[in-house]
Amino acid sequence: PMQWADSISGIQQLQLGCPQIALYYAQELKKKGIYCSCIRSPTVPMKATGLRIILNYRHNEQQIRNLFNELH
Repeated sequence: PMQWADSISGIQQLQLGCPQIALYYAQELKKKGIYCSCIRSPTVPMKATGLRIILNYRHNEQQIRNLFNELH
């Protein structure tokens, strides 16, 4: 299962725990037109290393479904 940080805002953090995996996911998602930031140490602790995903009112339901499909 995916490990998400607690958040009630449009900024979501998928915790992957490995900087190399986080960078790989960010690059692969970008190739598919999905842009998210890779967050790594020293910005966050190693355990929190992962992807920062920012959702906003311009994202439609299909785009969000596509993001989750790609993450799985």
